[in-house]
Amino acid sequence: MGSPQPFPLVLGIFDLSGVYTFPASIAGTSGNMSSTFITGRIAPVIKVSPKLYLSVPLDGSVSFYNFGGDPGLLPPPAQGTTSKGVPWDQVRTFAVGLQGRYRIDEHWVLLGEANVASAGARGSAFDDTISVGGTFGARYQFSPELNVGLLLTVQTRLARSLFILPIPALEWVLPFDQGRWRLVAGGLRIGPGRTAGLGLAYSPVPDVSLHMGLVLVGLGREFRLPSDSPIPNGVGRDSALPVLGGVDWRLTRLLHISLWGGVSVQRVIAVLDSEGNTVRERDVNPSVLFGGTISLGL
Repeated sequence: MGSPQPFPLVLGIFDLSGVYTFPASIAGTSGNMSSTFITGRIAPVIKVSPKLYLSVPLDGSVSFYNFGGDPGLLPPPAQGTTSKGVPWDQVRTFAVGLQGRYRIDEHWVLLGEANVASAGARGSAFDDTISVGGTFGARYQFSPELNVGLLLTVQTRLARSLFILPIPALEWVLPFDQGRWRLVAGGLRIGPGRTAGLGLAYSPVPDVSLHMGLVLVGLGREFRLPSDSPIPNGVGRDSALPVLGGVDWRLTRLLHISLWGGVSVQRVIAVLDSEGNTVRERDVNPSVLFGGTISLGL
């Protein structure tokens, strides 16, 4: 009783997601592709003071691509290469960061993160897969039902450019139907970990939420090509706008399980050279996807 705590309170946050996208035709070619993504995060959180929390998140993902036929992204393989028209087969990403959250008063919260990330296809040189960046912003709580904020993400890109993206943040419990409806912009519970977009949630009972939303796929989908690619020091890119719907079930105060599915639209795959110039770019027809997430933490 009354004795000081010798160490800061340490909390644990963990999530694991998987998503499978069914085969879809690649426009303008005889090829098609499917993909499987597995992502995970471990983020110990340290309570430095009642106002300041620090976290050291560790993120990792493995993406498996299955190309049927020739996707039309690479020139004919030069002598001594093994590409055979398939630009990549597996992509691995890792990131370590330092996050901070500081509460100024009952309304204002400052947020910040710096990170070092690696993203490369199997066979790429690790030293060529590194990028650095950060996210900074603030959130204002008007009431327990309404939070508004703005985040700015800045990240170096592998193709010698800088990615700058402002992200509005909103969580609003809508003022009808006993607060069962919630509008969210920014971070979403639906979809793989660390996704962001615009979503609407409905909670028929306190521990279950039904979600629908438009997800913006983040920076992790740019990656270094294999070292034996016919495009020296090239970069691959995979972007899409999945439209998702699903259910989030809070089994306990610490454990959430989400199941979701939808359609991947506006998907584009591309290959860039070392200067950031687009070598080849292909549209991928809409395709069905499904997945799930398990989250554990406070």
